[in-house]
Amino acid sequence: MLHLPNSVSLASWKAWNKSREWLVADSGNIYCSVCCEIYKTGFSSVKTTVGAKIKLNFIKGVTTDHMQKCQSVQRKQLLKKINKHAGSQTHKVCVQIKQQAMRNELEEALQQAQTVWDEANLEKLGATCKVFRSAYMCAEEEIAFVKHSAIMELHELNGCTKASCCIPTIHVQTY
Repeated sequence: MLHLPNSVSLASWKAWNKSREWLVADSGNIYCSVCCEIYKTGFSSVKTTVGAKIKLNFIKGVTTDHMQKCQSVQRKQLLKKINKHAGSQTHKVCVQIKQQAMRNELEEALQQAQTVWDEANLEKLGATCKVFRSAYMCAEEEIAFVKHSAIMELHELNGCTKASCCIPTIHVQTY
C-alpha cells in the first residue's frame, strides 16, 4: 500500500507522479527510483561525473512531516524539493546512466536475437546459397532458366537437398 507523507493527498501525489514517473513513496518518505537504482549498482560513475556535489536526499528519502507548519506549506516545500531534485546534476546523470544501460540491453538483445536466428537457419542459408550459385552459373553460361530445375535435380541426386532452402519454390512456365 502507498504510504505518503502526511501533507500529501492522493490527488496531489497522482498529479506529481504523472510528470515524474521516477517518484516513489514509502513509509512517509519520497524517493527517486532512478537515483536509488543507480546508487544500489555502485554509484561510482555518478561520483566521477558529478564530483563532490552528490546529494543523497532522494535516495535516503525526503519528507516534510517534521516541519511545524500547516500541510499546504509542507506540500509546497516538498514539491519545491522534488523540482529541485529533478533539475539537479545528480539526478540528470543518473537518468543518463539508466538510459545508456537500457540502450546497451536493447543492443545486446538484438545481437542475441540475430545470433539465434542465424544458428536456427544456418542449414537453410547454406542450401539457399547453393541454389543461387546454380542459378548464377546458369545465367553466366547463358543456359536457359528452364534447365535450372534439371540442374537442381542433379544436385539432389548428388546429395544436396533443396527442401530446406530459404526461398520459395519457383515455377517456370514454358510457352
